[in-house]
Amino acid sequence: FLSFFASNPIRGDVMKEDLRDAAGDRKLVSFFETARGRSVRIALVYMVVGFLWIIFTDLLSVGVFVEPEYRAVASMVKGLAFVFITAFLVYELARRSIKQVMDAQEAAEKARRLNEGLHQENEDKQLLLASLTESIPDLVFYKNPEGVYLGCNKAFVDFTGKPEAEI
Repeated sequence: FLSFFASNPIRGDVMKEDLRDAAGDRKLVSFFETARGRSVRIALVYMVVGFLWIIFTDLLSVGVFVEPEYRAVASMVKGLAFVFITAFLVYELARRSIKQVMDAQEAAEKARRLNEGLHQENEDKQLLLASLTESIPDLVFYKNPEGVYLGCNKAFVDFTGKPEAEI
């Protein structure tokens, strides 16, 4: 039922939200993929199960129990069963949502650690390159494709007579 509204071409534009992904790019997602949509899904599932439970158990107790005192006991039992079943339902729906959040947090942390490692590796390589460049007695310089100087060694700085920042 809910997936019909999320994918129905007539209502699909209504059931989409404009969000930003981790890189900040705009992303159109199904309403039921958002935090609000997932919360609505949990509430709707709870509501549908509750309505169905009340309707069917009331019809069953009216058909099975004729005496009012038995109906009263049956009503208490079905009420307690409802609380137990819906507590399990809410637990399971919340567990799934929380697991998705925790999995996403774990993936983000893993990506952050990987990024830190790559950043450190890049920094180490830059230091090695600078050390090698400085240890070469010849004139060393490098430019970008537009011809702008990006760096040089001390021998080139001495040769030009200008500070490296001005080269």
